[in-house]
Amino acid sequence: MKKLLAVLLTVFMVFGLVACSNNTTTDEPVNTPTTTDTTDSTNELTVGLGSVTSVSNTEATEDAAAKTQFNTTYAMVVLNADGTIAQVKVDVAQNTISFEGEVATETPTKYEKKEAYGMASASSLEKGEWYQQIEAFEAWCVGKTVAEVTGAEVAVQGNGHGESPVDLATSCTMSTGDFTAAIEKAAANAVSANGATTFGLSSVTSLKLTEATDDAAAKTQANTTMSVVGLDGETVKVVITDVAQNGTSLDENGAPVGEAAPTKLEKQYDYGMASASSLEKGEWFEQIAAYNAWCVDKTVAEIESAEVAVQGNGHGDSPVDLATSCTMSTGDFTAALVKAAAVAK
Repeated sequence: MKKLLAVLLTVFMVFGLVACSNNTTTDEPVNTPTTTDTTDSTNELTVGLGSVTSVSNTEATEDAAAKTQFNTTYAMVVLNADGTIAQVKVDVAQNTISFEGEVATETPTKYEKKEAYGMASASSLEKGEWYQQIEAFEAWCVGKTVAEVTGAEVAVQGNGHGESPVDLATSCTMSTGDFTAAIEKAAANAVSANGATTFGLSSVTSLKLTEATDDAAAKTQANTTMSVVGLDGETVKVVITDVAQNGTSLDENGAPVGEAAPTKLEKQYDYGMASASSLEKGEWFEQIAAYNAWCVDKTVAEIESAEVAVQGNGHGDSPVDLATSCTMSTGDFTAALVKAAAVAK
């Protein structure tokens, strides 16, 4: 009897399992799609601007007046979160002022001159023009850390006039010392890109010659306003502005004298604008910080078309929205920003 009950119990259990199996849904299984996200949301980009300037003075000869050449090498560096270079741009504002004659009003950079710079004919490279060589240098930097760029092995190559990375023997033989120095400073100055996805670098330069008076010698001045802009679509997300202002004068023997100076931003309180300003935070670096911040979340067109006026004891037009924070002339800042946005990538 016990054996019969055990057999019957086993049969009932088998039927129960079959019944449960028959009630299982027959819908198609739900497959979770496999996606590849190419955007690393943890990769917070940073971007910086840096520059180095050299001043070269030439004394007068029987055939030519004394002159000064100003070379401001400036760089934009975009860094990944791991410290590697995501993007780099380098350019040089090279301008000469003679102590006699007219001062140039058109001041394109080396990169902007393209073939007109005229380096190709003197180069041993197939692509030897300045802009072609700097593009090769920039491409070489991408993916490296700043330490790897500055610490790379260099040598004089081809018919180059200075040392360049040995890896670039067939693409960049011009001296890269100032390029790497500007890159190193730019990386040290880097700030959050604030969600920007494209970046541009540009500048505008103004030159000035002041003739001698009874009380003062003749003097020159070059002002190179540099701008880095980061965009998300058409919207400005980050702006960095600086000015390399350098000058020379003639000594009692008629020879030009003067050395390169720190930029206005680098001088901080030593620039000495605060005492002449009506603003609570009137030093140059404080006013430019206000201007940069005002640009964020505007389009370039909105910045360019903003209402401006001479405000406070300012010496030029500035946006009326900045009456309490930036009264210095912003024309060159905006002009450089517009040019930088036009070449952003």
